Amino acid sequence: RSLVAQIVGCDAGYKLYHDHCLIKQPWASPTNWHTDQQMDPYWDPRATMLWVSLDDADATNGALCFLPGTQREARREAPTSIDEGFGDEGIGAMLLARPEWAQIDPTCVYCRPGDAILIDPMVAHAAVRGTAR
Repeated sequence: RSLVAQIVGCDAGYKLYHDHCLIKQPWASPTNWHTDQQMDPYWDPRATMLWVSLDDADATNGALCFLPGTQREARREAPTSIDEGFGDEGIGAMLLARPEWAQIDPTCVYCRPGDAILIDPMVAHAAVRGTAR
């Protein structure tokens, strides 16, 4: 059994839906709080995302931050768009639509190049503003 199948718990295998590369330039805007699977054209509670760090990711250059437990409360219907609310307190409209989530302390994950994070696509997450040069 592959490592992914063991972690995700799927004996029947898995499919790659898509891949993409996100590059955060120095002083780039933060990424709003959002969940990912609500934007995908499929729904499967076994879906998993794999995020691989190509550079150091920390508080100065765009580390991923999560609102632990929100994957258990997230809904398939997107209450907001990832693009809504830039500049709003709390980085975006999701926390305006789900004010109880604003009370959750974010957990930021700092990574070294090559580190990988498996993510439930319905957990609320955001990337901090890059301030490193």
